[in-house]
Amino acid sequence: MSGGFRDGVEQSSFSYRILDTYLTPSLELAAEMLRNPTFPDEELKKLKAQYTAYLANLEVAPTAAASGLFDRAIYGTDSPMGAVWKPELVEQVDRDKLRAFHRAEVTPDNMTVYMIGDISLDEARAAVEAAFAKWNARGNSAIKPVGKAAEARARVILVDHPEAESTTIIAGNAVPPYDPASRNADIIMNRVIGGGFESRLNLNLREDKAWSYGYSSSININTSGDMTFATSGQVQTDKTAESMREVLREIREFVADRPATATEVERIKLNRTRSLPGSFATNRGFLSSIITSASYRLPFDYAASSPERIAAVTLDEVNARARALLQPDKLTWVVVGDLEKIESSVRALEFGEVEVWDAYGARLR
Repeated sequence: MSGGFRDGVEQSSFSYRILDTYLTPSLELAAEMLRNPTFPDEELKKLKAQYTAYLANLEVAPTAAASGLFDRAIYGTDSPMGAVWKPELVEQVDRDKLRAFHRAEVTPDNMTVYMIGDISLDEARAAVEAAFAKWNARGNSAIKPVGKAAEARARVILVDHPEAESTTIIAGNAVPPYDPASRNADIIMNRVIGGGFESRLNLNLREDKAWSYGYSSSININTSGDMTFATSGQVQTDKTAESMREVLREIREFVADRPATATEVERIKLNRTRSLPGSFATNRGFLSSIITSASYRLPFDYAASSPERIAAVTLDEVNARARALLQPDKLTWVVVGDLEKIESSVRALEFGEVEVWDAYGARLR
């Protein structure tokens, strides 16, 4: 039996693979682990030490904090997306708090079991009921929805990483809540600007100018509030301001006088279609598509119907989504690097109000 737990803002999971002959005892073990965790003091002590060491390292090398700081800037401190770990918060965690969280959040009434393999629906139902039927707890979740982002405005957040060999840049804005009808158009739009190797941002900053090993973009999905469009990458320290200027230019041109072309869109559609068989060829890949469909309100024939859905996306749709989602004049920038070398040139760009934060999201000046 191999597997593990994964936590997320909106849902968490426990997954594993097992030989068919061990299905029943594996489900009994899984049910016991989920229902009656022990949270041993020694294990908790080890984990707290690991997290404390990681956070202490962020203070001197905050590059790894960039993504979390971007979310904090976009959503604000009251959103679950704006929360950041601090050493004092880690210290407060104990067995009683973990047990209380478990009682409120990990319960069978908000749980879904997914299986894939040589098993019928009746067999799966019987096995799950045998393992979980006696667990009758009810949840009392305190987890908040993502909700609305803070009002968009042009701003630059600088985080000092003394003697850093490169600068990490994240730039983006909040976008409207998830809509399954526009999913494929959004994916293709994102791949044109930064979501693939042949995207405009990567070809510019990596292939043309060689200022970065790679620069990308993504639309970060959730189903309970506003989402984000974010571009990100590491660039040469001495090319920080120039790289920011190029990122802004690419986004501005994309939504104005240099929209996506038919050649770009058709290439991406072809590549996506050709990659589908490999994506769904394994049990894990196909199961992932089922979970994605359930999580994001997509049809359960999503794997089988993807080629038609991709083919149906038009050039006009892609460019309409770019205009609807991207806000080049209201970008939030998080720039982590050696401020002694980059601060003056970044300020001179006049990309918005400039703030200096620490690795935990506190404003220093």
